[in-house]
Amino acid sequence: MSTLGLYGSATYSETLTGIEQMMDVLPDNTANQITAKNVRDVVLTLYEDIQAVSASASVSPTQFFYTNPDLSTEAIGGWPANSSFNNVSLQTMFDTMFYKYVQPTISITPSPSQIEFGNSSQTVTLTMTITAKRNTVTSANLFKSSNNGAPNPDPTVLPGSLTTGSSLTVTRTVIPILNTPTTFTFSVSDLNTSVIPPTGSANNNTTCTITWANRRYWGLVDLSMAPYNNPNLTLNPSATASITPLFTDALILGLTGGGSGSGNEISSTRVMTKTMTANGSYLVFAWPTSFGNPTFFTGSSIPNSAFTKIRSNSPFTNNQSTPYTTNYDVWISNTPYYASTSIQIT
Repeated sequence: MSTLGLYGSATYSETLTGIEQMMDVLPDNTANQITAKNVRDVVLTLYEDIQAVSASASVSPTQFFYTNPDLSTEAIGGWPANSSFNNVSLQTMFDTMFYKYVQPTISITPSPSQIEFGNSSQTVTLTMTITAKRNTVTSANLFKSSNNGAPNPDPTVLPGSLTTGSSLTVTRTVIPILNTPTTFTFSVSDLNTSVIPPTGSANNNTTCTITWANRRYWGLVDLSMAPYNNPNLTLNPSATASITPLFTDALILGLTGGGSGSGNEISSTRVMTKTMTANGSYLVFAWPTSFGNPTFFTGSSIPNSAFTKIRSNSPFTNNQSTPYTTNYDVWISNTPYYASTSIQIT
């Protein structure tokens, strides 16, 4: 029995044992049998009962479980079709129903992404980013694959785990396989098997590829000295034979651009536009034979045919740490140029 107030006070009351005792203290009152304390006792009893019911109803939703072995017919939120349910808490039911799984955001970026053939000392920096979404990212791995190499995993790119909403950037320095396209795969796992249904994936993958390429070259050659004396190859094409020996690999490697850049760049195409100042020299261009034959434009939309292929499909060796040889074509203008000229090659 519980009480309220001090004994003998105007508010003192005590709980009754049940409905029969509450009715006993509340007769018809024909002779003023009901006292104020009788009413207070009933009120306190009802209050205590209501509080007890309220306390018993304050149960966490995780204490309610849903079971149904029949397969569901529709996908709802994170629950795929054909799901069954075995003691799934109410909290889990609503969380997975209203908050569908979102995979982590990942990326991998190489720098540089293209290397010149024969460059055996070039390292590449791989920058990898992760942003955890719905689930905690528990592991990440970096794999290297190629046509002649087995995968080489590096599971250390994620120390520990990455909680929901957090981001991480990691770098690794790698050396690609010489002269062979090399693909790197960044794989992230946020699989969570501790919930029903399991969410996440052990294979959130993205890739990047390091490729290899040759250089194209451009610059000037001075043919004003004897015995060449600035031949006009349009009017005297036979003069080509006398100047051809000048166009060695060393001359091509030494081209400096004629005032337009460095005179060489890694590329997979002959297409380019350069503004060159020749000052009485001839314009020279060189690229792999596989790039094909060009069309020259010199400051207008009309093709300029006054260029001669001085070397055709001839072996050319670059100056890399592991010299690489492939066939090149070399082109020269038929006459010297003087003013600053825009050269477009397609």
